[in-house]
Amino acid sequence: MRGTTKENIMAVTVYSAPEEIKLPDWKDMTNWQANDEKYIAELKAHLNKMGYNEPETGKIVRFEVADGYAQYMVAQLKGKCILIHLKLGDAWHYQHIERLLKKDLVANLKQQDAWNKMWI
Repeated sequence: MRGTTKENIMAVTVYSAPEEIKLPDWKDMTNWQANDEKYIAELKAHLNKMGYNEPETGKIVRFEVADGYAQYMVAQLKGKCILIHLKLGDAWHYQHIERLLKKDLVANLKQQDAWNKMWI
């Protein structure tokens, strides 16, 4: 196939977060952002303990869905691309997530970084 590289032939595998990482308690809506950030930090630490230690591990890719976002944490981009679905907010799924390629994820991360530099 013409133009085939490792960056554009590696599809994405998506897993649910491990059960031992407890989802935030949304009864406390006054601190929902802090609770979500704590959950994300715990999940990243868990992935690091499992041996996922790439520079991208723990970064979040987001895709607009309906009135919110589908969010996934990067576990691995080298070799097999692995994402962890984040059941935060409305817990949307992106319908084409398994069809994305590594280059799509890298572009999404660059877009998120540019957005964060501009607004955060």
